[in-house]
Amino acid sequence: MGFKQDVEALEQAIKSQPKQDAKISKEFRKHKEETAARRIKKAITSLKDSVGEVRSLNEQKYKEAYALVDTLQDNEALFNQCVKLSLIARSLPENTSKGKFNIKKPKLPTEIKDEVYADINELEKCYANRCYRACVILCGRVLETCLHRMYFEKTNNDLLEKSPGIGLGNIIAKLSDQGIDLDPALKQQVHLINQARIFSVHKKQTTFKPSQQQSQAIILYTMDIVGRMF
Repeated sequence: MGFKQDVEALEQAIKSQPKQDAKISKEFRKHKEETAARRIKKAITSLKDSVGEVRSLNEQKYKEAYALVDTLQDNEALFNQCVKLSLIARSLPENTSKGKFNIKKPKLPTEIKDEVYADINELEKCYANRCYRACVILCGRVLETCLHRMYFEKTNNDLLEKSPGIGLGNIIAKLSDQGIDLDPALKQQVHLINQARIFSVHKKQTTFKPSQQQSQAIILYTMDIVGRMF
């Protein structure tokens, strides 16, 4: 879903709360209240991810929406805040909710071009469907493919054959061992993306849930890195 759908989901969650004068049992009322509370909490979490979509179309509306979303809580003010968000959502063009992000494909060696472009196409689909952890994982895969190719072109040695499970950090270390230095800023970007990828792929005590803005930044970082490799 996107911003408009998330606002609608919050409206429906609020409406699902049982009315005070409804003639229902205490147990059923409690069940409905708990269900509605879960739906409201989920809708608020989704809105915090999708509100960034508004910025590309209307900066002022984004500021208004962000201010409302930032203070959303399941309390007495929630209904009025939702009404205001609904008015903002209805004032936006229809394509706001689609979450499209057209990624500019970098120039690549012929040997890896098709594979990496396929991953980038998949990235666009994941981003559009708000699968942000999948986006981070795919970014790591793109980097891995490009770094392996870069190492092969510089050394004529194929790490995929000799070290099939090598990580991004170790590839960079091997490039350094061969006297092939990456830009320091480039190394920091790779480190950031690699860490985000690790937290997305491997189970940790705290689950990494990248936001839309974080995911977009990681994608842009990845394309910038790859674009400067070859």
